[in-house]
Amino acid sequence: MKDIERKITYKDTEYTVVFNLNVMEALQDKYGSMDAWVDLVDGTANARKAYKEAHGSLKGFDDSSKDGEPDIKALIFGYYVMLNEGIEIDNEENGKDLKPVTEKQVGRILTAVGFANAQKQLGELMTYSTKKKKKNE
Repeated sequence: MKDIERKITYKDTEYTVVFNLNVMEALQDKYGSMDAWVDLVDGTANARKAYKEAHGSLKGFDDSSKDGEPDIKALIFGYYVMLNEGIEIDNEENGKDLKPVTEKQVGRILTAVGFANAQKQLGELMTYSTKKKKKNE
């Protein structure tokens, strides 16, 4: 696991979005597992729920379809944790004095960045952070 970060600029402030073990721990604590959280933000959880309501069971459901509606509250919470981890690291390592963001502020930031872009960036952060290093790295 590598600490991975990306930058988001909102109203002339550059925020660092970090995905690391601290973030994973917070997500597991709130949602029970990383898989449960991922299923919420990629729409799988809502797709399962809709399929079960329509068919009475999950028999025949294909998890790879991911055609459900993403859980916005879970997405905002994930970014809330990742942004505040980035703020804390920036304050400690770079002498900055950024204040933590609230979940409401995160919603505004994600709206400005664009929902699709935020989901794409999230996928990239998670995928890259869990890749194994090559021998020469």
